[in-house]
Amino acid sequence: MKNGIMVLCTNYKFLEVMLRNLPQEIEGIPFIIILENRLKQTPTKQKVELLCESLEIENFRIINATQIVKWFKTESGLNNDFIDNYTMGMNILAQAFIFSKSKIPGVLFVDDDVIFSEGIAKALRLNKSQFKYYRLSAGPSHYEQMSSEGKKGFDELARVTNFKGEYEDYIKSHLSSGNRFLHRSDFDIEMYMGFLKQFFTSKYFEEKWRYFKETGKGKMAAWYLDEKFETMAYFTMGIIKFGLEPFVVLETSKAEKLGKGKLLRRPLWHNATCSHKENVLKILLERGEIV
Repeated sequence: MKNGIMVLCTNYKFLEVMLRNLPQEIEGIPFIIILENRLKQTPTKQKVELLCESLEIENFRIINATQIVKWFKTESGLNNDFIDNYTMGMNILAQAFIFSKSKIPGVLFVDDDVIFSEGIAKALRLNKSQFKYYRLSAGPSHYEQMSSEGKKGFDELARVTNFKGEYEDYIKSHLSSGNRFLHRSDFDIEMYMGFLKQFFTSKYFEEKWRYFKETGKGKMAAWYLDEKFETMAYFTMGIIKFGLEPFVVLETSKAEKLGKGKLLRRPLWHNATCSHKENVLKILLERGEIV
């Protein structure tokens, strides 16, 4: 069975750009689209099905996030509001669901604001988990530089993932959650499910997320929990290797600062330009790099 791609989708326009520009070399690979249907802006399953059919995408499967939440609650025996309300949770639940419910050997997990180009097929032939390093959202360089709340959050993440490394190990291992390749040959699903259970029963994380959703404050404590959780979980598993580096570009420049050269310069281009994403896509279209 072939390795596949999983896209976590909340934005129809970004997904459409991705699918319109899929390189021919990955035609027919398993393509899984997870819709975060707990968010109002996420397109419906029917709309995405029509898009895939109109673009003649083969071998695709569309799954609503609520289906994965329901599966996890049944599988874990847990039933609390945090599981239902934590809408960033698909970044850490999807891999458990896919490796438990399918026989697919490896999956390239990406966000919907990614564009693939020639050469991505090589990344899909990997047979071990591989990641892209990302320092920006990891936190301060040293543990002592964190606030008291930052230290509490770090210590709680270390507890739920059984992280035994030093803070420096965490900084050196921090990964980008928008583009990672996981393979069942080294992904310990049983261990990972244990980490998920600990995470979703953490009163500390539940409270930080609730406070952010109710007030809009405490963003730094509530965001990036998924990325930090994965970093520590995979460190504990011993599978962090940054083998995706040659394949991935994380585009973070503002639209007006983009150079005149080719933007899609690697097989996996991640449009991580925050509020500038649509302007950047417009530039790509004007340059003829996408259709």
